Amino acid sequence: MDLREKLIKLPRRESSGAWTQKRFDFQKHWAICKLLDLHRGGNDYVLIVEFHDDVVTLDKEQNPTSISFFQVKTKGNGKFSAADLTRRPKSQGSNERLGSILGKMFLNKVNFESETESLNFVVNRHADQTKLKDLDSHYQIQCSELSSKERSKFSKSLQEEFELDSAPSLDDLLYFQVSDLTIEHQEELTRDRISRFLENVFPGEAYSITPIYNALYAEIGRKSGNSGSLQDFQSLINEKAISRKLFGRMIHDIQSSSRESFRELGNRIWTDLSNEGVPLLRRNRFLRDWKEIPRQRFILLN
Repeated sequence: MDLREKLIKLPRRESSGAWTQKRFDFQKHWAICKLLDLHRGGNDYVLIVEFHDDVVTLDKEQNPTSISFFQVKTKGNGKFSAADLTRRPKSQGSNERLGSILGKMFLNKVNFESETESLNFVVNRHADQTKLKDLDSHYQIQCSELSSKERSKFSKSLQEEFELDSAPSLDDLLYFQVSDLTIEHQEELTRDRISRFLENVFPGEAYSITPIYNALYAEIGRKSGNSGSLQDFQSLINEKAISRKLFGRMIHDIQSSSRESFRELGNRIWTDLSNEGVPLLRRNRFLRDWKEIPRQRFILLN
């Protein structure tokens, strides 16, 4: 099976634990920020939500060959530690051990052995006070950068959980990331990321953040909630994913609408001024200055 077939045919992870609204919102906001980063990178991509993992990315839409998995976790208080990743809680009502966080992540490598580029454990900004060595001062570190004791603990834990003959190496596979989003200010920070993205894509133009933010947030939420049966790779793209092509079209459509709304607002104010008896010369001066706003905004931002 190629990667497209595996995505559809291999069993997906079961949903575990109750979602609080803030936790679910954080995942959606993180996915939006990841989408902006991917699009800014210039390469083709597909971002998939709530499918085999919290967020999954493919290297391209047509005949993908590489896949990365992102487990997004939040913590209000306390610290994330190696023990949090390797702990295997007991099943409710029995002594059977459930899979650890690390085990659930590694299962993706088992299922997509040759296609997996990376497994990523993403935590909210508060968790930069982590017990994992060196993650305090870095937003991303590779497993190879951890202490030998921590690396050994992870590998031996997976060897036991999956009953492997030898401990797997995670050095070039597993990454730890601290998001620049906080639980408390996730929406404001995401809006800021969208604003900076648009300033880069549409320099010197006026735009409204709200319709773009609302559209992205709603689309990520809708894709996350789609849980019906998927017949093939194309239905996966349609129901659970945002590709570079789709995101580019969304941004273009929303931005075109925002530009038109800006012009319409200026014309409406001009008409209101006319109705209030403002002289034509002053009204025309207003309209001239109004049209200068995008250019002046670009100058100030730069």
